[in-house]
Amino acid sequence: MAKPALMRVFGYRLCPNCSVYSNAGWCDDQGTWFCEECQVNCIIDLFDDGFAPEEDGWTLVAGARFMARLPLMAGRVAALCAWHTGKALVYAALATTTTTTAAAAEGSAGKRG
Repeated sequence: MAKPALMRVFGYRLCPNCSVYSNAGWCDDQGTWFCEECQVNCIIDLFDDGFAPEEDGWTLVAGARFMARLPLMAGRVAALCAWHTGKALVYAALATTTTTTAAAAEGSAGKRG
């Protein structure tokens, strides 16, 4: 309740078509305010000779695009796993080297004395 009032004070209105707050737009014949983008899209659709509603085949296209991206995603996951495994092995090697070096230094210090 506070957000719409605050937005209205700053000159923004809520477009009922796209539910976006905008300060650029017009009222139609019934007094309903639409944002600039929705208004322009409506005008373009009115004067377009070949205007037709979208087809329902978008799910098939979206599914095909997802399937095409699967090998790329699998490669990214494999590369990420390899990177983190290599990183862990380097840390383990450094930790082992550090403890071995420290043990050797203690051993050689004991022989001197």
